[in-house]
Amino acid sequence: MATVAAALLLAAMCVIAFRANQHLSDRATLPMNIGMDGHAGWRAKRGVALAFIPALAALIVLPTLIAGLASGTAALVITLACLGAQLLHLRLAARLP
Repeated sequence: MATVAAALLLAAMCVIAFRANQHLSDRATLPMNIGMDGHAGWRAKRGVALAFIPALAALIVLPTLIAGLASGTAALVITLACLGAQLLHLRLAARLP
């Protein structure tokens, strides 16, 4: 059951990235890291920036499940952590010009 939930969360992360791409269509680039002072350290093209965390989550979770290196619950926890990172990134990116 947890494996299915992890897969659904990965799909949800892709949908969130797609929707964010539509919402942030006026920006050519997005910040990839944000310093403690609130300034962007470096930027990436919008598509790359939005696809980065879902792709990273898939590259971590899917091989782990396929190889049997972790339980479904562990994959779910990893996916939830990646989802939290994605939402934080989008929130901070929306604040910066």
